[in-house]
Amino acid sequence: SAAGTVCEFYDAYLRLRPAGLPSAAQQAELAPWLSERLERQLDAARSLQSAYRDAHPGEKPPLVDGFLFASLFEGPTGFEVGRAVAANGLWRVPVQFSYGAEVTWQDTALVLQEGGRYVIDDVELAGAGPFNPAGRLSELLRHAGD
Repeated sequence: SAAGTVCEFYDAYLRLRPAGLPSAAQQAELAPWLSERLERQLDAARSLQSAYRDAHPGEKPPLVDGFLFASLFEGPTGFEVGRAVAANGLWRVPVQFSYGAEVTWQDTALVLQEGGRYVIDDVELAGAGPFNPAGRLSELLRHAGD
């Protein structure tokens, strides 16, 4: 199911806890839950990050820190997946996140069917915390080199 896919993804993501962009190896582990489009965006952002490193030695490249698939920079310590709502071939799956007892927020995973399976195509970020403003993960990845 769409909600099951989101739950399995965040279980795996929290286990891996990549800092910033997932490495190619980490992305390979997460690939069963990601759309082809989102995987291409991650690959492109990693290429931009590499080019930035080459052009600016000693400077911190974009998207090297933080938890990209949820709003809070530090990442969640727990989550609960809500009920998926379908419309026009896309499922919106709310995810209630927590960071200890101090912070809670809700982001929404956008899920579609691809190759006979449910996959995450994007995440709507609510903007919990100053380092992860509200918006979409796809926009953050698209503007990685800006």
